[in-house]
Amino acid sequence: MSEWLTRNSQALRIALIGTLFVVLGSPIAELTALQFKGTTLLNKMPLLPEVMYVVISMMGFLLFWAVTRMPARQVGFTLGDKRSWTIALTYPFIVVAVLVGVAQASGAIHPEDLNTVTLLKNVAFNSTVGIIGVLLVEEGFFRGWLWGQLERSGLSPFAILMWTSISFALWYVWQARNRLEPAISH
Repeated sequence: MSEWLTRNSQALRIALIGTLFVVLGSPIAELTALQFKGTTLLNKMPLLPEVMYVVISMMGFLLFWAVTRMPARQVGFTLGDKRSWTIALTYPFIVVAVLVGVAQASGAIHPEDLNTVTLLKNVAFNSTVGIIGVLLVEEGFFRGWLWGQLERSGLSPFAILMWTSISFALWYVWQARNRLEPAISH
């Protein structure tokens, strides 16, 4: 019994440290990058703060995954079947098509103002960062490593769901607050 408690409390401590590293480390990295506001560095790399937020989160996932030696399958790295791939690849196109249709119908789209080169650059950058960020941070860390580590600690499925959901929400609170604040203050 004592060995079980020791092993499980160690797994829980590692999960807590990992959670704090990602949930607190990401905004700290972004705030650090924001200290360069108005400098040549930030003028050349305006997305540096947002990139730092995701990079620290990805580093947290990779670091804690390596430290705990969790199998790749347990953190969610598996190929899946043809049906799952079809859904995963078509869903974003359907959502975007519906949103574009709604925007077009409401008169919010002005094709005459469209800068195609900028649009394609933004789509390429956001798609690349988004795919990597979602894969490694959202799925890899929160629903993969953290979930698996909490299972190792012996928590109930409901407790694991609550821990990962609250952690994920806290991770996003900073992003939402930081992105909405300029719009609200105007």
